[in-house]
Amino acid sequence: MALAAGAFALPVVVAAGLPAAATPTGRALLHDAPAWTASAKALGAAPAGKIVNFSVAIAPRDAAGAQAFADAVSDPHSASYRHFLTPEQYTARFGATNADVAAVVNWLQGAGLQTGAVPISNSYVPVTGSVAAVNKALGTTIKSYSRNNQNVTAPASALTVPSVLAGRVSDVLGLDSSEIYRTGAKVSPNGASAGNVTCSTYWGENTNTSYIPAPAPLSGNQPNRACYTPSRLNAARGIPATGKTGAGVTVGNVLWCDSPTIPSDLNTWAAQVGAPAFTAGQYTSQDPATWDAYCTNQANVDGTMVETALDAEAIHGAAPDAKIIYAPAAGPYSNYLLTATQNLVNANQVSIITNSWGGAESNSAWLHSVYVQAASQGISVMASSGDDGDNTYSNGSASKARPSADYPASDSQLTSIGGTSLGIDSTNSTLFEQAWYDVISRSSGTTWTSDVFYGASGGGKSAITSQPSYQTGIVSSTFSGKPAKRAYPDIANIADSQTGYVVGVTQAGAYTTLTVGGTSLASPYTAGEVALAVQTKGARLGFLNPKLYQNRATAVSDVSGSTVNRGTEGKWKNPSTGTYIEPTTYFLNGMSLLPSSQQSVAGWDNITGLGAVANASNFITAIQ
Repeated sequence: MALAAGAFALPVVVAAGLPAAATPTGRALLHDAPAWTASAKALGAAPAGKIVNFSVAIAPRDAAGAQAFADAVSDPHSASYRHFLTPEQYTARFGATNADVAAVVNWLQGAGLQTGAVPISNSYVPVTGSVAAVNKALGTTIKSYSRNNQNVTAPASALTVPSVLAGRVSDVLGLDSSEIYRTGAKVSPNGASAGNVTCSTYWGENTNTSYIPAPAPLSGNQPNRACYTPSRLNAARGIPATGKTGAGVTVGNVLWCDSPTIPSDLNTWAAQVGAPAFTAGQYTSQDPATWDAYCTNQANVDGTMVETALDAEAIHGAAPDAKIIYAPAAGPYSNYLLTATQNLVNANQVSIITNSWGGAESNSAWLHSVYVQAASQGISVMASSGDDGDNTYSNGSASKARPSADYPASDSQLTSIGGTSLGIDSTNSTLFEQAWYDVISRSSGTTWTSDVFYGASGGGKSAITSQPSYQTGIVSSTFSGKPAKRAYPDIANIADSQTGYVVGVTQAGAYTTLTVGGTSLASPYTAGEVALAVQTKGARLGFLNPKLYQNRATAVSDVSGSTVNRGTEGKWKNPSTGTYIEPTTYFLNGMSLLPSSQQSVAGWDNITGLGAVANASNFITAIQ
């Protein structure tokens, strides 16, 4: 569907599912079945009595007006710049009417479905019911499929709604059980390996001399990966010179699952790395009343808690006096993530929201209207750009697929944060900063394998969202395509796990420290730096991109070049088997070693965007 454009261009959404059959009389097409169902093995109709949870999104009464308002309060040249609304004012002006909500609820209940509480934004209805009732309500058939060696369920045909609800119902989220969102943190355990310390506190502190020399284009033994403490990273970024700590600012973080050990883990970590302790009430969780089955599995919880700890510890590292509200979704599915995000925006307690999760871009920018509301309230939203580059490769593979975008990183109403490799020396000076694109070669001890992909800053262009005006004339058609689409990321920060961050978290019942990287580090650390800017301004900053692109020359430092002249040697965990291969050479800035659509060039590029947040004072001044 095509949505009306405002000054910064509301997304143009193009259906990307199976071709729909003729829409039955009295029904309106909502969207097609997921495209993957055409080639997946169907296992038959899903059991009629199977209970599913999903959400029905309700369209705002004035989407174009809402977008235009969000554009105006985000535009430094507008008379409305930073004249924000409360959630109640926003809903009264732009949200769905109570009559619209009642019509949707009555339809769902009439089909035999149970509806939950509608939020104050009137933006969606949480729904529970049987597959039979879902099929009746949406004119589809939910089938079971085998996909990626998993049994999943999804609509086998287009979703339709009664014609009288056309334009009122905007989306249905959560019916495709294969659509699981993911965190992308790159994790390495700290400890001894092959007789060497595997984690250096600064770049070049230790070298694995027991390994064979690294393969070309490097030579000789390479240093261990670095694992920085907040004080070292902050010094390199110039945070102490700002004199700010994030006092009086609250940062929100959206993920899924939770653990009772996180609060104690945060203070154990703070004591270990020399960061200020969390004070009472500085970190709070707003858990849902019930959890999806995913979050009752302890292995899933342990894996997610690495990300949860990283987010909190990165924010706290940059802004030690900022408050943090963790708003976990009930599970890693779109309907639950919509609820968690919308609740955080409706509560209006945070000035900043950071997301360290993502997944494949689907046929709708399903969080866009929530982000429009956030911008209208002055909330700055940022998201990790992803950890698999342009998604043509996966960890440990050189098999090339077609480039594709991640969501929500590709949404035009947030600041997408890409990644860099950052070398910091013993005096806390920056030795180098390069685009994060790691390629690896593994060895049995005498010879090296051919190069394969490890991880890289997510970046590319959206398939569904047109180019926003703040990118016009700045992002070339090489990256935006023709017709121009939303290209991402917008800016970058430290992300490479080979120049990673020390994280403390409980795993399998025991506290441990890890070296963690990924744009899952870049986004929350940048959120902490934005908190310093909010404290400096003494007010919310709202959607950052228009001013960020306007002041790009001073806000960030350009990152360019594709020479492979840095690397580390260590071990690599095979994601398929869980076993470690040692030694492994990591080539930093290795985009030239594998065919890729990603480039590190002067000006905007699809690895680091406008550039890296290299100097906190300059960044704060530029976005105020």
